[in-house]
Amino acid sequence: DYDGFMIGREAYHNPRVLVDLERAFYNTDWAINDEAIINSMIAYANDQNARYDTPIKSVMRHMVNFYQGVKGARRWRQIISEDSRHATRAEDVLLKAYDAVSA
Repeated sequence: DYDGFMIGREAYHNPRVLVDLERAFYNTDWAINDEAIINSMIAYANDQNARYDTPIKSVMRHMVNFYQGVKGARRWRQIISEDSRHATRAEDVLLKAYDAVSA
């Protein structure tokens, strides 16, 4: 019997583990794709920037490992790291990075 477990480091280094956990424990039919996740993060980052003046780079840094272990992950990390430094809109960073990985 367990009361809970910690997933922080694994989730940070391999965010896709959260999708696996959702399916394993809550909803085996849950379907979500990368595009939906990226669009949600764009909305979240822009909202945080508008409401609290949170720099886009502060949210984007948590997306760096999103494509860990996937072809194109290095280019994804480069775009997220470099382009988010001075970005004023999250879509300018994430859509460019997504296009680079999905090409």
